[in-house]
Amino acid sequence: FPHSLITTPSPSARKPQPPEAMARGAKISAFALVTWTACASAFRLGLGARPSPRVRRVCSLSTLAMSTVTVEVSRGLEGLGIEVNSDNLVVSETDQPDLNVGDVVISVDGEPLAGRKLSAVLDQESSTYTFEVSRDPAKCLPALERALLQLGTGLEQPSVDELEDEQRARIHGVVAALEDMAAAAAPANPLEAMQGFWKLILGAGPGTTAGCSGMAAGSDCSLVAQWQAFSDKEPSCQVVEIIADPLLGRNNVAALKGSAEVGAAPPPDVEDRPSGVAGLTETYTRTEVGGSLSTSDAKVLSRRCTYLSAQARICRPAGKGAVVGDFSIYWKTTADAAQLEIARLADAKVGNAAEEEEDIPLWERRLRDDNYDDEALSEIP
Repeated sequence: FPHSLITTPSPSARKPQPPEAMARGAKISAFALVTWTACASAFRLGLGARPSPRVRRVCSLSTLAMSTVTVEVSRGLEGLGIEVNSDNLVVSETDQPDLNVGDVVISVDGEPLAGRKLSAVLDQESSTYTFEVSRDPAKCLPALERALLQLGTGLEQPSVDELEDEQRARIHGVVAALEDMAAAAAPANPLEAMQGFWKLILGAGPGTTAGCSGMAAGSDCSLVAQWQAFSDKEPSCQVVEIIADPLLGRNNVAALKGSAEVGAAPPPDVEDRPSGVAGLTETYTRTEVGGSLSTSDAKVLSRRCTYLSAQARICRPAGKGAVVGDFSIYWKTTADAAQLEIARLADAKVGNAAEEEEDIPLWERRLRDDNYDDEALSEIP
């Protein structure tokens, strides 16, 4: 596999951090994403067929500081309107204003769950309940991290834009919740924290649908995987993307090379979220496809990065043209793991007829498919 697509960043010495920064990092050690399909044991509490759950901010930083709170929950005509996972962590809510996404239910009407599922303790004849919930990051975040890893490995592609509306709304809501909880988790040296390899786990918007290279915007093409690599040597920033092209019957490998600058973030679009965000400007001056130069046109990306932990960060587009709701979640990986997966995906076939069409010229395939589309559109059932 052509190693020119990725240059392994050289290790850099970590600067010692003050005790208060280390204590903060120990408290908020891992953050992740939860959705209904992430855990096989996730279940629904009397939700029934209802509109997509609303996306709202979890709570203010002062509310997050409380380890446990008591909330009143009422059953409506269509049920409680909440969803929890196997850890009794609230994944979404539609009718409970005092309950937050990310809360872990620890007791109902004074009865501790003690490892039991919430549904096993609820009295179905009651219309109101008193929940004691934990908002302690030490209790909530490990469950979120497990769900994120399950979700990232369960989806065929990182983009969530093609998911059902209800599932997509849950994901957006939990992403916003994670950003709120991570508002104080910015590293002392954002540039140093950025060093190494990162894999795109989940994303929404054109940056994930079309990819940084834009190659996935083509007909029937899709972004299969994406990695970022940051180094203190040139090129200081690289992106490698695997693009599925059914017409070619295989995956394409695109690589962008350039530089990156980390500094103060643009003003956040939400109050109470200033300290955990850093600004990232990526400037790519070379795009390669299959190891050969495709274009040298400059491409500039401006983002706001929220550091969830040393292993995860959420990026949102910033500046003119930024779309509210777009995001990218990156998870730290290693150079070896990235190289192995890139090599495996680069050799993968796409489409059932890929092997049968290897000897058919590309122009003939395009002409045949164009004719097929015309005939299909002219049919009247």
